[in-house]
Amino acid sequence: MPYDPVVQLSTCLARQSVMEGRTLAIATYNTKLDDDFQIAVSDPAERAKIEAGMKEVEARIEADMDPFVAARQMDTDEIVEVAALRGWLADLVEMSYQAIGYRRVKNPRIWSMHDIAELTRGARR
Repeated sequence: MPYDPVVQLSTCLARQSVMEGRTLAIATYNTKLDDDFQIAVSDPAERAKIEAGMKEVEARIEADMDPFVAARQMDTDEIVEVAALRGWLADLVEMSYQAIGYRRVKNPRIWSMHDIAELTRGARR
């Protein structure tokens, strides 16, 4: 998952993906589509091939968005009932206040002012 989260929670209603299946299918076959995202090929055989490919990409991504698939692939730590989510969040906030050590830089390209001491530790002056 993006930025290496410390804890990744999901509900059974979650859909985990960078983009929807249809959007990825359009991006994948963009050179074969017109400005309205319709297949811009006149040959019936090639049109059917592109259509089948787009449907396959969309179906694969839609299936991978299932939170139980994400849990099986260890992309989410816990699937939480919606009613229990508030308790989980309260506990995680409390744990973060009690944490010791330095603040972990999740993504070296994205940092905040709080990371400067850690990023510059040991830097030559």
